[in-house]
Amino acid sequence: RGAPAEGLGIAQRRLAWGLRAREAALRGLSQRAYQIRVASSPARLTRGVADLWDSGRVRSDESVDVVYAGRALASHQECFWQVRVWDQDG
Repeated sequence: RGAPAEGLGIAQRRLAWGLRAREAALRGLSQRAYQIRVASSPARLTRGVADLWDSGRVRSDESVDVVYAGRALASHQECFWQVRVWDQDG
């Protein structure tokens, strides 16, 4: 996908992630739920402070075009995010 044209805002920011098995024996992972946490600095995120958004646990296998639903972000605002997923085994 290309970058948005100059002067046009993005109405809804979207996130995406992929699963990758660390070991060959774990291949065939299937996402059952996720949690997205977004913070204004990496330090806050590391401390567990998601000051911009914490989705809580969401039962879903979606991992593409997930809509950001946190606090409004300013133009060019830097933010940091992490996602936790639960697989078919919890």
